[in-house]
Amino acid sequence: MEQKQRNFHFESNVLLVACLLGFIRSAIALIDDLNDIQIHDDFLSDLSFGLLFLFMGAAILFKRASTPFLVFFYIAFVTLLIRSFLDASGLQKSIEHNIFAGLILIFLTLKDRLPLYFSALLITGVIGSFMYFEYQFAFSINYVDQHYSSINFLFASLGTIGFTYYAKTVFEKKRAELRENAESLNRKSIELTKKNDLLVQQKEALEQLTWELDQKVIARTAALKSQVNRREKYLTITFNELTEKYENTIAIIEKMRSKELESEFMTMLHQSAERLTTELNELKRKVNADN
Repeated sequence: MEQKQRNFHFESNVLLVACLLGFIRSAIALIDDLNDIQIHDDFLSDLSFGLLFLFMGAAILFKRASTPFLVFFYIAFVTLLIRSFLDASGLQKSIEHNIFAGLILIFLTLKDRLPLYFSALLITGVIGSFMYFEYQFAFSINYVDQHYSSINFLFASLGTIGFTYYAKTVFEKKRAELRENAESLNRKSIELTKKNDLLVQQKEALEQLTWELDQKVIARTAALKSQVNRREKYLTITFNELTEKYENTIAIIEKMRSKELESEFMTMLHQSAERLTTELNELKRKVNADN
């Protein structure tokens, strides 16, 4: 429903402005008609136009201007135009301006085949009025010959129909293209929104994964640090214990050597003490390097 109202937005605005201008014109004419003592046809015609414009303008303002309302309005509108044409006895009182304005309004505010139907109805009514005037003269005097401007009026009406219909057709084509482009842009906008939402979700998932990896790295680093600390503590304790035993062993060996106890066993023991000294120094160097 909203899409349909948007499609007829231009036509509704044009018809609303036309109803406003027509109501003001009818009101002014009614004020002039009140100067006459008797009620005449012009008064009834102006009153009918005013009420019709008021009715249609209210329907547009309250968003009730559906196709049945439009059909009713234009049937009454065309009927009043033909009636005013008859009352004016043809092309008098600038009635042709009303006919031209009516034709333009029909083509600007209706869609599909309705403009052709109502314009054909109006032109048929005008031609029928000319024939009625001929009948009034009993065909003794050619009304068209006496009122040559009527031929020009008919051709001008047909020209107005042709040019207005062409302009409306071009307008409808351009509007359809613009509407198609707008729908295409809307579809692309929806697709981009979906892609953007997907990217946001992927970003959130990536941030969650990065946070989890950071937590694992922190936990792993803490575990490695704890492991290194335990190893260093173990090596320190072990080195201290070995150093103490090593010193005791060296002291015993030195005492034995001071007693000049020379034997093959003592030589081997002395060599073992030297190797032990070398290994302890190497172990001490590694411990210091780790620290």
